[in-house]
Amino acid sequence: MLNYRYQAIYESAAAPAFAPRVSLILPTGNWDKGTGNGSLGYQVLFPLSKIVSDRVTLHANVGVTSYFDVQGRQPTSYLVGASVIYAVTRDFNLMLESLREWSESVNEAREIERENSFTISPGARYAFNLQAGQLVVGAGVPIRFTKERPDYGIMLYTSFEHNFLK
Repeated sequence: MLNYRYQAIYESAAAPAFAPRVSLILPTGNWDKGTGNGSLGYQVLFPLSKIVSDRVTLHANVGVTSYFDVQGRQPTSYLVGASVIYAVTRDFNLMLESLREWSESVNEAREIERENSFTISPGARYAFNLQAGQLVVGAGVPIRFTKERPDYGIMLYTSFEHNFLK
């Protein structure tokens, strides 16, 4: 994906931050081998963030993802997400994230399949403030609900934001 994000609105006392993103999805996988859709596509996301107290931040996101030609079909999916972040300390946060998805994919018979799901994920992250920048490590426990049984998982992540200005 090639992404472009624009900080359209900076957070103020009255308004949330708003930074829409548009992405071009590149056809880097192969549908026949099960490694991707083999189609160009796009994704548009509309995220909002608002600090509501000295310890609580709220996030929301609405988006659409569509592929132009997957075996002659154009699957399109939608999402609505929300999360609340609680700052236990400046560097340690507890998180509760949720995601509602209406997804389309193309099956082996080249038909559109639709799946609705809801995911909730409690988690935590910790920031290490280093001289070179900030290292963040986190973990979550996503629980995904569909028509079938719930699906449980563990998500681990890390990110590093380099301090170029010092």
